[in-house]
Amino acid sequence: MIWLTWRQFRTQATVVAAVLLVMAVPAVITGTQTRHWVAACAASGACLGGPPAALTFMSQFGWVKVLLGGGLLAMPAITGMFFAAPLVAREYDAGTFRLVWTQSVSRLRWLTVKVAVVGAASVLTSGLLSWLTTWWFGPADAANQDKFVDSTFGMRDVAPLGYALFAFGVGLAAGLLLRRVLPAMATTLGVYVAARMVVQMLVRAHYAAPLTKTAPLVGAGAAGDTGIKAATALPPGSWVVNQQIVDASGQPINHPLLMGPDATCAATGSCLAGYQQHLVYQPGSRYWPFQWTEAGLFAAVGLLLVGFCYWWIAGRRVPGRSARRHPVATRPAALAPAPAVGALPTPRTDQAATPRRALAVAPGPHDDSAPEPDEPDAAHG
Repeated sequence: MIWLTWRQFRTQATVVAAVLLVMAVPAVITGTQTRHWVAACAASGACLGGPPAALTFMSQFGWVKVLLGGGLLAMPAITGMFFAAPLVAREYDAGTFRLVWTQSVSRLRWLTVKVAVVGAASVLTSGLLSWLTTWWFGPADAANQDKFVDSTFGMRDVAPLGYALFAFGVGLAAGLLLRRVLPAMATTLGVYVAARMVVQMLVRAHYAAPLTKTAPLVGAGAAGDTGIKAATALPPGSWVVNQQIVDASGQPINHPLLMGPDATCAATGSCLAGYQQHLVYQPGSRYWPFQWTEAGLFAAVGLLLVGFCYWWIAGRRVPGRSARRHPVATRPAALAPAPAVGALPTPRTDQAATPRRALAVAPGPHDDSAPEPDEPDAAHG
């Protein structure tokens, strides 16, 4: 069974392995160069006082950033579409499900081998690409300290593992319910993208209660200084969920602030007097708890979908077996009095039966067993 699964799955596995190899070669070469250059720059002291050395050197490898970022963003969806969706739907499309599910291998064993081999390959593929991407962006992430932002959080560390397991579960369930390969693939892509967007925009910020901080605004006080910033900095690596400027009473303002160099308050530095910035943020120390929470959330939904597929198949809700395990009991007809011994049976009222004619059989000359005239014929009794 494992060998059969590999033969059916080897084309997709070979293509994905080739894609990983193509992405890994330039990533390893440029990532190693970046680390050597940063180490040499720090040892010589030539990069002190300017932009971070890693950002300066990695700016020339923008194409690698796009390659790794885009690849990891799309890889869970690709494995869900091309690995999981055809797993069951292909049997329906080809009409081979009756042959497959009537062999010596049970349905549950068949599904278990498929899920174990193909599902493990899906998660492993996204895991390897996530490790490669996290390693390559390591120097830049250390300099920026912005791994918590939306554009970075889902492409680092363990979160892609949960995405891959979720996409696999969606693809498997879609193939089982829709029973067509192409509709199942399209459904997998749509559900995966919608789930990622909903979690990123509405759910992720609420894994833990966010913290708030209100600080007075500074800036636009000195000549030529038109910038606005809060007087108190947030912890390194914090994720700002929401921010707004409020007045002295704590009410948000909806009008622009007049604080240019030509403003009358610029000379006295009172343009921002009474204004504060209200920040809602998640501290950087919550990065790993959030990573494990999001990975666990997607993985749990994916496992539930796989369990649903087991229940659906084991519950005999697929073609090839009747949905009813026991024959339906017919309603018994009304009981009639038993006919007397020797009486003719009463013809059924639900059939257009023609009346039978009694056949008189003359007894033979030597037939001593012939019935008497007043006794019914035993043949009709």
